[in-house]
Amino acid sequence: MGLRQQEALEVSSLIKRGNSDLESGKFVDALEKFTKAKRMAPAEPEVLFKLGLTYDYLKSPTKALQFYRKALKLDPDMDGAWEYSGIAHHELFEYEEALTCYDKAITLNPNYAPTFYNKAITLEALGKLDEALTSYDRAIALRPDADLAVISKGELLARLGKHEEAVGVYRIALKGRRDQTRTLFGLGKSFLAIRKNKQALSYFRKGLELDPRNSEAWRLAGEAAFRAKQFQLAIDAYKKSMNLCPWNPNLYYCVADSLRLLKRQKEAVSYLEQGIRRFPNHESFRVLLQTLRLNQ
Repeated sequence: MGLRQQEALEVSSLIKRGNSDLESGKFVDALEKFTKAKRMAPAEPEVLFKLGLTYDYLKSPTKALQFYRKALKLDPDMDGAWEYSGIAHHELFEYEEALTCYDKAITLNPNYAPTFYNKAITLEALGKLDEALTSYDRAIALRPDADLAVISKGELLARLGKHEEAVGVYRIALKGRRDQTRTLFGLGKSFLAIRKNKQALSYFRKGLELDPRNSEAWRLAGEAAFRAKQFQLAIDAYKKSMNLCPWNPNLYYCVADSLRLLKRQKEAVSYLEQGIRRFPNHESFRVLLQTLRLNQ
C-alpha cells in the first residue's frame, strides 16, 4: 500500500472518529482529530467543513465561518457548508447574510427540511413573520415528524395572536418526542389567551410535572387558576413561583388578592406587608392594603 493511500485511509479514519466525537459531545476531542486530518489533507473540503462544524458547536461562529468559507472555496456545491454558514451568521446577528446562505443551500438541496427550519428562525428574527410561517410549513411538508418546526410554528401563530390555530398545531406537536414541556407550556399560554382557563391550568400542570423549576409557568398556572376562581390553587402556584423568583413584586400582590377573595384578610395583609418591606416603591401594594384594612 502506497504512502498516499495510507494517508487517505488515516484521514478517513480521523474523520470517522471525529464525527463520533461530535455525536458524543466530545468537541475538543473532535477538534484534535479534525486538526490532525487537516495537516495531512489541507485541501480536503470535508475536513475543513467538519472543523467549522466543531467550532460552531464550541460556540465560536466567527472561527466556524472561516473554515466554512475555505471548504466552499474548494467545493461551492457543499450544501451543508452553506446551511451551517447561515447558522453561524445568525449567531452573529448577521441575518441577511444568513438568509443568503440558506437560499444557496436550498438551491443545492431543496428537499432538506432543517434548512427551511433554520431559515424560518432567521426570518422571525428579522420580523418577517409571514415568510417565517411559510418556511416552517415547507419544513413540515418535507418532514411531518419535524417536531421542532411544528412547535416553532405553534409559537409563531401564538405570537401573531392566532391562538386557536396555535392550539391545533401544538396538539400535533404533542405526538412528537421533543420539547414536550415547551409544547405543554405553549398550549397553556394559548388557552389562557383565549380565556379557556381550566384547559390552560391543566396543560401548565402537566408541563410543570416535567419542569417544576419554571417560575414563569408557575405564575401563569396561578393566573389560570385565579381566572377559573380556584383561588387556593392560584395561591399555591403563585407561592411556587415566588420561591423560584423572589424578586417579582407582582407575586406578593397576586397571593394577597387571592387570599382576599378567600376572605382570609389577615393573611392577605401579611403578604402585602412583606411585599412593601421588600419593594417599598410598589404603589399597588398600598392601594390593596388600604382596601383590606377597611374591610377588616
